[in-house]
Amino acid sequence: MDKQEFIAAHPEYGYNGTIDELYKNEFSNHYPSDRIYLDHAGTTLYTQSQLDAHFNQLRTLTLNNPHSEQEDSKSLLLIQECIELILSIFDTSSRYYSIIFTLNTTHACQLLSSLFPFSLKSEYAYMIDSHNSLIGIRQQVKLKGGSFSIIDYPSKIYNQENNSDKDWSFRCACRSSSCLSSDIESNVPYYCLFATPAENNFNGLRPPLDKLLGPFINARENQIENFPIPIHRYPSKECHWLTLVDCAKYLSTKSFSLSLYPVDFVVLSFYKIFGYPTGLGALIIRNESLKILNKENYFGGGSVEYISPYDDSRVEYKSGINAFIHGTIPFTTILSIYDGFQLIINKLSYKHISLHTQCLIDYCRNEMLKLTYSNGQILCLFYDVRNNFIYENGYSYGPILNFNLYNIHGQFLSCRLIQRIAADHNIILRVGTFCAPGASQAYLGKIVKIYLTL
Repeated sequence: MDKQEFIAAHPEYGYNGTIDELYKNEFSNHYPSDRIYLDHAGTTLYTQSQLDAHFNQLRTLTLNNPHSEQEDSKSLLLIQECIELILSIFDTSSRYYSIIFTLNTTHACQLLSSLFPFSLKSEYAYMIDSHNSLIGIRQQVKLKGGSFSIIDYPSKIYNQENNSDKDWSFRCACRSSSCLSSDIESNVPYYCLFATPAENNFNGLRPPLDKLLGPFINARENQIENFPIPIHRYPSKECHWLTLVDCAKYLSTKSFSLSLYPVDFVVLSFYKIFGYPTGLGALIIRNESLKILNKENYFGGGSVEYISPYDDSRVEYKSGINAFIHGTIPFTTILSIYDGFQLIINKLSYKHISLHTQCLIDYCRNEMLKLTYSNGQILCLFYDVRNNFIYENGYSYGPILNFNLYNIHGQFLSCRLIQRIAADHNIILRVGTFCAPGASQAYLGKIVKIYLTL
């Protein structure tokens, strides 16, 4: 099939026929035409217009330190515009959410782990396909004497056979041993945290967020009987659950609505969305949740109104999000985000990015499934389940293909060998487990114990 036949058969491809012009204007200067880039889950490619707009801004504006707090500070005004633009992408505003800029998603998770009020009674529950950065939060829970649970999907997520089994319940994969100890009676409110990727890094699985996040969000105001997520400590008058969503991969091809899913925390990296800048991520926090965070852990430049080097009995923190922002933010770097999102808003749109990438993935997967050796041995094994039962129950996949390749004898080829062969042909792809050990173990059939001993 030549390109014109492909386009005719896949009208969703190519951003309404502008893809060749986009490539010429945005990538031809810094990206060779004979190279095939397939590592957009690692980072997407930045565009020429982003660089031009940002460096033109640096050439033509005088940007002062935001802490100087001048009334006509251009830096402050532009940063606030950028913050509002970011929140608008999430279908919300600064009235409901605030942003702490971080180095990346991992740094945002680390920061949240130090701010969250984990205690002896706290439980941290996370989905089995979470990134290492989400799993790492459990270290803080353990240090505070709390417990953790790993939530798994229905078994049919891993089953290639089409079956009509109606049990689509989430399962508990395992719990820490502290979950099994006797509960401590207390009338004092305590806080627990549930975390999930909106789309995992392993194979792009997107869970039904209404079923996964909805119960926790509804439990803020209502007592829910028969809670559908198999956590150990259920929401109650004393037990308050907050929610964290890892949007790092999801946002590369789809927008996330905080109006539809008003979770407490979102973490992301901007290079995953538009390639530039690196070294900049965000922790987005629901304003109502700011009051429970531990701002007393530290104070630094810009986060306090008054302190004395001699008297530690009085510390006056700034109000709202400012109490958690220590030191000068990377203000010139932050301003480049504006140009990245303008590219999506004005030239591409999340709708067309999603349609374009999904049609490529579907076509590629279908063609790869046809590949066989002369003896009939198939070449590709995909680690996903794509059938009507999956879609009917609210699951979907982002534009990731995760697969292994067989040799003619039905044995797996080394992923490092595949990477070297691809590199020899100017193909850039990613191999390994993609920092998602739970997903790789689940799909590869790794057996884990029901309970962990810490």
